Amino acid sequence: MNDLDLLIPLSAIIFGSLIFLIPIAALSLRFAAKPLVEALTSWRQAQGGGGEQLLVARERIAFLEQRVEALEDHVGRLDEAHDFDRRLQVPDPALPAGEGE
Repeated sequence: MNDLDLLIPLSAIIFGSLIFLIPIAALSLRFAAKPLVEALTSWRQAQGGGGEQLLVARERIAFLEQRVEALEDHVGRLDEAHDFDRRLQVPDPALPAGEGE
């Protein structure tokens, strides 16, 4: 008997049985993995993986960034005022003594 004559029916039997076995294996895997997926989902939510907490954290970070920018602006204005006051306290050497006060 030729090898090709044996290979054709054998491959037909294998592929024919796979038509039924693949959906059965997929359903079995789905039902077996469902508790695992639910456990991982609940664990992640317990760890703070919820989208609502992430949104709140982003809003807080944006607010803190605005506060930092406002404080930097305020400190810059205070530095300018301090420099101005210091220049006012230094006597002008071009003026005679007693006129600058």
